[in-house]
Amino acid sequence: AVAVTSSSSSSCSSSAPPPSVVSSPASSVLSAASVSSSSSLTLPGVTSLPPILRDVMAGAVSTAMVSAVLNPMDVLKTRRQVGNATSRTAWAEALHVAKLQGPWRGLWRPGLTASMVRELLYSGCTKGLYPVARDFVTPPGEEPTLARRAAAAALT
Repeated sequence: AVAVTSSSSSSCSSSAPPPSVVSSPASSVLSAASVSSSSSLTLPGVTSLPPILRDVMAGAVSTAMVSAVLNPMDVLKTRRQVGNATSRTAWAEALHVAKLQGPWRGLWRPGLTASMVRELLYSGCTKGLYPVARDFVTPPGEEPTLARRAAAAALT
């Protein structure tokens, strides 16, 4: 079950124990997680990974999720670019494709695998390796300047 924990420095005036959150089958990944009063989520086994690997995984998973949600927009854009929907608006085309092929087969599935692989590999490395590059171009003990941040972004 997901457990909400409170710290002794909490400003809550209630002395009641923190409520337990009932887990559902859909939340199997989070079922062994705990949430502290600072809203951080702790997954078992993840904290034992090296920070660079955690950063790469976080970058990969977060951008892959966004890509999966926005894939229908990419499909519509591509359909319009190749001329399959020149006389309809994007909204009208989305409705037309969803009616003919269904939302999954017509809007989400095309290109989803390629988008997910791209995000998992490219974006994961780009976002995950940025802190390493930023620390590399910034002398120890100094805050990174805008120029150094831009250099770090260019390196990744």
